[in-house]
Amino acid sequence: MSTSVLIQFSLFAALTSIILLINSLRKDKSKYAHLPFPPGPKPLPIIGNALDLPQEREYATYHEWSKLYGDVIHAQAFGQHILIINSVDAARELLDKRSGIHSDRPHVPMVHDPALMHMDWSFPMMRYDARWKRHRRLFVQHLNPVAMEAYSDKILATAHGFLRNVLADPTTFHRSLKHAIGSILLGVVYGYEVLPENDPFVKLAEDTVTLTTDAISPAWVPGNKFKPYAAKDQGKAVPSVVSKGLAEITQTDTPDPEKLDDLMKLGAVMYAAGADTTITPVQFAILNAILNPEIQRRAQAELNSVLASPDSRAFRLPTFEDMSALPYITALMKESLRWVPVQPISLPHASLEEDEFRGWRIPKGSIILPNAWTMLHNEAMYKDPFVFRPERFLRHGDHQPEPDPSGMGVFGFGRRACPGDHIAEKVIGIELASLFAVFNFAPPKDNDGNDIDLTYATIPGSEFILHTPHYPCSITVRSKIAEERILGTTE
Repeated sequence: MSTSVLIQFSLFAALTSIILLINSLRKDKSKYAHLPFPPGPKPLPIIGNALDLPQEREYATYHEWSKLYGDVIHAQAFGQHILIINSVDAARELLDKRSGIHSDRPHVPMVHDPALMHMDWSFPMMRYDARWKRHRRLFVQHLNPVAMEAYSDKILATAHGFLRNVLADPTTFHRSLKHAIGSILLGVVYGYEVLPENDPFVKLAEDTVTLTTDAISPAWVPGNKFKPYAAKDQGKAVPSVVSKGLAEITQTDTPDPEKLDDLMKLGAVMYAAGADTTITPVQFAILNAILNPEIQRRAQAELNSVLASPDSRAFRLPTFEDMSALPYITALMKESLRWVPVQPISLPHASLEEDEFRGWRIPKGSIILPNAWTMLHNEAMYKDPFVFRPERFLRHGDHQPEPDPSGMGVFGFGRRACPGDHIAEKVIGIELASLFAVFNFAPPKDNDGNDIDLTYATIPGSEFILHTPHYPCSITVRSKIAEERILGTTE
């Protein structure tokens, strides 16, 4: 669902609300009423900027607006104030330092109303209240880096299974990647071991990301109604976020129903939040390595220096312990997150109180849109920002590494920032290291033996969540020993 759609639902509610219309005509008596709004497109009477708001590729339109109006832009429609943030400095000041004021979510009837999607239970869409704070604590408890170390073996084993699938049939690369990420998420969250291929729960879980609340609801979890209860009683529960949470909750004779409900919803949100943020960067990294063979050459040279013996007769697959010795692979992971951010405009924030910023007025109830696209393509921060260049994050000679995208809007800001950012980076890093260690990637050939041009796939889409356009590619195993190492991993 795009930000424009979210805004439109909010505007519809505002337009149909007599109270809001009446209030918009009253004389403003707020303490900041004398201050101007930030610059922005000139509004029309009554409808304001409703006709100016983009219906698609909002991030690109707001990027162009930033060249005209600056890093903080004001727009309004039918009395609803909208603030577009195009710089990291402004985002950090408003959403980090003043997070107590600007961490709410706007009420979106389509999302929050019981008669419609009724997704007010979803952590990312929750209003900023006691329930949200309770869920935030739960996320931090189960998703912190120390807690996630327990799942490293699961993630690595799934990466190896991904390699086996690609080796068996390279044409399944994109499908196998989605299957691998689904396997990691379902395994980490629920302890569920997916089938080698065509797992019905992976398919159903993928569908839930874009379908209604009933589909997104954890009712699709294998066994339904917390099957881990039975597994726990039988001593068969696989370590997972849910099983660990259940172990804590069921220490008493009367488990807290509220905590059980929170845990159930935590699992569903983790899957929805984790799928796209890990799949798309891997696909874009491989695509750019195909278009620029030097990227692949450098990645493989670095991997050889760490994984191969001096005489090249011995070779092993990468592990998480190797990542600190693979700076170029790490840089490749960072650039894949920066170049086309999966969520170019973060979920909208809302202001709980009226505020003043740089001499401008921010009314209570304002919708705040952090435009990560512009932040991550700021020429003052990144040289040639629209060029895919992993080495920008490396120190060499007098060159200082450019800002890490994880702090530049990729994972959001303030109290609403994604608490699973380190998990995404960990999974993307090991997937890229594993793929380049054993495979060569090249453009596919047409019927005449010529390379098929894949540059079309570098053009971002218009969705709220950006996906990589499907592209074919030629995948071959690098060597006989690489093939042996893949086949030597246990299923």
